[in-house]
Formats: sequence, structure tokens, C-alpha cells
Amino acid sequence: FDPNIPEEGPSAPPPGWLEDIDGYQGHKGGERNSESEKRAVMFLVPSISEDMARDALLRFVESKWKYSSKPARNLTFKDLKPVTVYRYRLETYTETRTSAWQLEPYNGQAVDGPQYGASPPPWDIPVSPPQMYSNRVEKIRVPHSSFVKVRPGL
Repeated sequence: FDPNIPEEGPSAPPPGWLEDIDGYQGHKGGERNSESEKRAVMFLVPSISEDMARDALLRFVESKWKYSSKPARNLTFKDLKPVTVYRYRLETYTETRTSAWQLEPYNGQAVDGPQYGASPPPWDIPVSPPQMYSNRVEKIRVPHSSFVKVRPGL
């Protein structure tokens, strides 16, 4: 038994699971439409021995450098019951825009300054969307924000 390997089977909670959560009584989430669909869902939870459970617990404890293995080795099992556990992973997608000055030497190149119009706010600058859930930093020159600053003494 390896807790890191996902079990095959339904990836959603059984019908009526929200009834036990305060504020969700009567919600229709997870319900099936027909009796045959309800019967088709079977949850198979493997039974394991005390030795297998202790071994899995010790492997978990060994993977955490701050955990002591002594409690896991000396643990007395009163009862081992198979239960169904649902693990969910929530992934979100966000975008942040900030602006910062970038300096570069002037070598006679074209300057897109305020004489060509007002600079747009950060969210009005078109940017191609990245692949979902990938980390990416993209630097884009803000239109009409460039200018040449002459250093004194030159």
C-alpha cells in the first residue's frame, strides 16, 4: 500500500455528502440522476494489517526530518478501519502587473514618449496569455513612457 499512488475509482464525493456540512443541507451537489448510476459507484477501500500500517507510518515519518519515529514504532493499534478519504487539489490562476523604471543608454534610437499620447494604465496594455498555471515573467515597455534624460556636465 502506497499513499502517494492515487487509487482508481470515483473522483467525486458520493451523493448527499454535503448534508453533513453546516449551511449546505439540501444542496444537490454530487447527486446522480438514476438508481442505476447510484449503484454503479462502488468504493473499494483496501484493508491493511497492523504491520503494513506501521510500515507506511514509519516511511512517512522518515520523509519528515523534524518528526521522531519513536511514537510510530511504539504505537498500539486499537482498531484499523478502512475509510474513504477524498483529496482535492485546488489550483488557481492569477496575473499581477507592476511597473518599474528601466534605464538604458541613449544611442540615437527612436523614443516613444508622451508626445505620442498618454501612457495607458497597466491593465490596458495587451499581453498574450501564458499557458495556464505556468510561472512566467514578461517585461513589456509601456507605450509613450520613454524619455531622454540629459545628465549634467555632458
